[in-house]
Amino acid sequence: MWQHVVGIVLVAVAAAAAAAAPLPPFYTYSCGVADVLAPPQPPSPSHTLLQVQVVVRHGDRAPMYDPPCWAGYDEPWTCATLETLAYSPAVLLPVFNLAGRNVLPGNCTLGQLTARGFEQHAANGAAFRALYVDKLGFLPATLGDNASSAVFVRADADSRTRDSAAGFVQGLWPGTAPGVLPLHTMDAQYDDLSPNERLCPGLGTIEDEAHASEAYQKHKAEITAPLQQRIASILGDPSLDIDSFVDCSVCGLCHGVPLPSGIGNKLFEAAYNDSVWRYLYYLNYPNATVYGRYSIGLLLGEITANIDAATGGRIPRFFLFSAHDSTVESLLTALGVFDGLWTPFASHVAFQVYRKDDTGGVSVDLSYNGVALALPACGGRVDCPLDAFKAAVAPLILTDPLQCG
Repeated sequence: MWQHVVGIVLVAVAAAAAAAAPLPPFYTYSCGVADVLAPPQPPSPSHTLLQVQVVVRHGDRAPMYDPPCWAGYDEPWTCATLETLAYSPAVLLPVFNLAGRNVLPGNCTLGQLTARGFEQHAANGAAFRALYVDKLGFLPATLGDNASSAVFVRADADSRTRDSAAGFVQGLWPGTAPGVLPLHTMDAQYDDLSPNERLCPGLGTIEDEAHASEAYQKHKAEITAPLQQRIASILGDPSLDIDSFVDCSVCGLCHGVPLPSGIGNKLFEAAYNDSVWRYLYYLNYPNATVYGRYSIGLLLGEITANIDAATGGRIPRFFLFSAHDSTVESLLTALGVFDGLWTPFASHVAFQVYRKDDTGGVSVDLSYNGVALALPACGGRVDCPLDAFKAAVAPLILTDPLQCG
């Protein structure tokens, strides 16, 4: 029996090619740039902070589709990982994927976190440390033997989310020894950290209906299919999948790898926007509340239960959920505050819970990459009274997978 713990040290390097043409502005944003690393705004000095919950997208990664990219793709991706296994004593185990025995050229597994992705979350953690440790004294400066009573860290079974959590923790508490803080995970069929048809079959039904809808099929026939055919013709790959093409291009552009010959920025942007349109269609089908309930309702139920615990003085006081773009986008869409832009790598959504010293009332504020968000159901207020917040999320919450249909 072994436990994957947050004492991971990740070393992953993605190969870079010659300097690329200037990136489209929308994609410079999506790669995860310095200005998305801001922590939440601190509460007023007259407020007592009770709890912080942070939901993050993993950092920069290698392409994830199988088959990946397009015919003849030969850009190598090189990764190496050190994992700490919580035997007694702990074992630090270097992990190297055998070159030539993976789907991608090189030795990265599909979707594996890169060194850049680890560093992005280490920077996130450092920014949160500056706020919650150095400025507010809300979190301890170091983690001791009782760390797990104050801090809870969770990721799904994907290595990129686990390693992103490790980077965040190393930034928040530099030099944390292996085994001090456990990383909680579970089998995929039980995991609600991202939309999960296996856990919530009703989600699959909704997505099937969305796919079969007249509007979706019309878009697919008039926009997606011609784009895919054009790109497939240019790249000489009749079996090309447009989503795999976009994903692979996105990952490469973040590392200076140019678009393939014959694919200009305008054509790539059209394919990128097509992928975004189709995904947004799902997020809002048949409306944001219904899709949100089945896609993120179970996780939102856990987040709300944690908030209730905080108002009663119970710990932990800091939660980190390391997940995916689908997690962040489903959450923000369901709450009515998603901006429609694909979530950058290493993005974070933070819930701050605090008590107002003058009235004793409890409020919740929500931020996305450091920008405060006003929930529509809270009357446009950033500091949402707890009762109003709970009323806003009540239609979205599921407390048991049996409610999923």
